[in-house]
Amino acid sequence: MLLVRIIALAFAVFAAAELAAKQSRPGPLHLNSSTAVRELGYHASYLVDDTGGLTMTEAGELHREGRFLPVGEAHFDLGYSNDVAWIVVELINDSATDATYILSTNIPYVPSIDMYYQESDGIPQQLLRKRPDTAYSNDQFTGLSVVSAQFLVDAGERGRLLVRFQPYGIGILPLSLETPASLFQAVQRDMVGFAAFYAFAITALALFVLFIVALRNSGGLYFVVLFTLSLLLIAQIDGFLNAYLWPDYPRWNLVASFPLLLATCTASFATARYMVRTASKPRGSAVMAPLSIACLTPLALTPLVEVIWLIPLGFVLLLLSMAALFYGSIVWARDVPAQHILAVFISLAMFLVIGGTVYFVVAGSSIVSSQSHLFVKTLYAGGSTVIMVSFATHLTALERNYRASLARELEAVKRDAELNAGLLASERKYARARDIAAKRQHQLAAASHDLRQPISSLRLTLDGIAGESDMDVKQNVAQAFDYLEQLVTRHMSAAKSDHDILPHHELDETFSAGLVVDTVAEMFQEEAISKGLKLKRVDSTLETTAGPVAVMRIVSNLVSNAVKYTDRGKVLVGCRRTHGEVHIDILDTGEGMTREELELFCGRNSKGPSSSGDGLGVAICFELAHQHGYGLDVKSVKGRGTRFRLSLARVP
Repeated sequence: MLLVRIIALAFAVFAAAELAAKQSRPGPLHLNSSTAVRELGYHASYLVDDTGGLTMTEAGELHREGRFLPVGEAHFDLGYSNDVAWIVVELINDSATDATYILSTNIPYVPSIDMYYQESDGIPQQLLRKRPDTAYSNDQFTGLSVVSAQFLVDAGERGRLLVRFQPYGIGILPLSLETPASLFQAVQRDMVGFAAFYAFAITALALFVLFIVALRNSGGLYFVVLFTLSLLLIAQIDGFLNAYLWPDYPRWNLVASFPLLLATCTASFATARYMVRTASKPRGSAVMAPLSIACLTPLALTPLVEVIWLIPLGFVLLLLSMAALFYGSIVWARDVPAQHILAVFISLAMFLVIGGTVYFVVAGSSIVSSQSHLFVKTLYAGGSTVIMVSFATHLTALERNYRASLARELEAVKRDAELNAGLLASERKYARARDIAAKRQHQLAAASHDLRQPISSLRLTLDGIAGESDMDVKQNVAQAFDYLEQLVTRHMSAAKSDHDILPHHELDETFSAGLVVDTVAEMFQEEAISKGLKLKRVDSTLETTAGPVAVMRIVSNLVSNAVKYTDRGKVLVGCRRTHGEVHIDILDTGEGMTREELELFCGRNSKGPSSSGDGLGVAICFELAHQHGYGLDVKSVKGRGTRFRLSLARVP
C-alpha cells in the first residue's frame, strides 16, 4: 500500500511539474546574425481572441500582463477553427552586429494574417497584412511560402514579433525566422522538390494515357480522370492554382479545395465501381453507383452552410472513397494471384496511412499537419504508381489469357475440321458403296424380271413334253421350276425398298461372309491409313444364310466407328464359327467404354462429347440385327478397346 501511495504521489508531482512547464512563459529567443531559427512555436506564446476585436496594442498589453499561454510545440495549432489568435515571440540579438530577418510560414495560403515587429517599447512596424480578399502578390510570397518584409534587429537589441492569425478550417501555423540567405536556400530546395514531383506525376500520367490508347481500353479513362483530379487537388494545396489560375480571385481560393475534393471522391467511387463491375461483383457495383453521385450533393449545402464546416464531411467522403477504391483494387486483381497479394498489402497500408493522416490533420499532430503536403505527394506518387502498374499488369494478363483461349479455340476448330473431313470422306465412301449396291440391285431386278418369262415358257414347254411321262418325272420337273420361280421372286424382293411388305427371312440368301469382310475392309482402308491405323482383315470361306444388304450395313457401320474413334493401334475384322453360327468380329484398340456408356450409346441420338455424328450408328446396327433376327453383342473395357460380334446362321 505504501508503494502505491509513493507511485501515485510521484505521478502527481510529475503532472504538476508538466502543467507548470506548459503554463510558464517561454524565455526570449537569443539570435545569431547568421542563423535561421525554425520551429518558433517552442519560443512563442499565444492568446485566443474570441471576439476578434483586439488591436495590436491591446494584445501587447495582455502579453506584458502574462495573459498569454506557451505554445509548447514546434508549430502553433489552433485546431479546426476560424477564431482569431495572437502569437508573440520575444527576441534578443546577442551578436555584435545587426541582423536582418524575414518571418516566414511554409503554408502557401493563409486566409488572414498580420505580422509586426516592435523594438522594446518602440513603435510597431507592420511587416505583412493579408486578408481573404487580398489578391496574390509576389511581395507576399517567396516560392510558395508566405513571407513578411525584411526587418532589422540591432545588435544587443531586445524586441518582439506579434502575429495576428485567423485560419479557415485547419489552424496550423508553422513559423520560422529566416535570414535572406537561408530563405533563398529553403525556397530553392522546395522548388526542386516540387519540380521533381510534378515532372514525375505528369510524365507517368502521360505514359499511362499512351498505354491505354495503344490497348484501346476505355476503362483506363476512369484512372486518368482520377489521377488528373487528384493532381489538381495537390496543386491547389501547394498554392499553384492560386498563384497561376486565379491570383485575382482570392475568395474563390478560400473554398476551391472543397469542390476539388468532392470531385476526387466522385472519381474514386466511379473508378472503384468500374473495377468491381469488371470483377463481376454486381452488388458492390450497385452500392458504389449512388455513392459516386452522392459525393457531389454537399455542394448543394454551400448556400446554407459555410464551407469551413462542410470540409470534415469531405474528409469522411475521401476516406470512404479510398476504401471503395482499395476494395475495387483487391477484387479486380483476384484473377492474378501475385498481383492480388500485392494489391491487398498496398491497399491496406495506404488506407491506414491516409486515414491516420486525415485524423491527425483534423484533430491531432501539428507536425503531421504542417507536413501534410509531403504525405499527400508521397501517397499520390506511391498510389498512382501501384495502380498504374497493377492496371498494366492486369491488362497484360488478360491479353495473355485471351490469346491462350483463342489458341485453344483454334485448336478445337482444327480438330472439328479434321473430324468433319474424315466424316465427309466416310460419307463419300458410303455413297459410293450405296450407288454400287443400288446398281447391283437394279441389275438383279432386271435379270430376275428377264428370267421370269422364259422360265414360264420353258415350264409350259416341258410340261407338254413330259405330259406322258411318269408322275415322278412330272413331280421333279414341277419342283425344279417351283424352285426357279421362287428364287427369281426372292431376288426381285431383295431388290425392292425397305418398305416392302415381305418378311425379312424371305430376303435371305446364302453368301460368303468373307466377301462382306473383304468389301468393308477395302472401303475403309484408305481412311485407316490416313490416321496411322492398321486395318486388318482375316480371310474366310465360311458361308452363311442372311440378308447381305443388312449384314453389309451393320458391318460397315461398326468398322466406320472403330476407325473413326481409334487414335492409335489397329482395327481387326474377321470371321469365326462356333456351334452352328458364323460370327463376324470387329475389334479395335480405342479408348473403350464403361457399362454406363455402352447402355447410353445403344440408344438413338446418344453420343460422346468428342463425337461429331448424330448418335445413330450403333443404334441402327442393333435395330437391323434385331429386325433380321441376328445376334449383336458388344464387350468393352475402358482404356483397352471394344469388340462387336455379329452372329449369323451358318449353312448346314
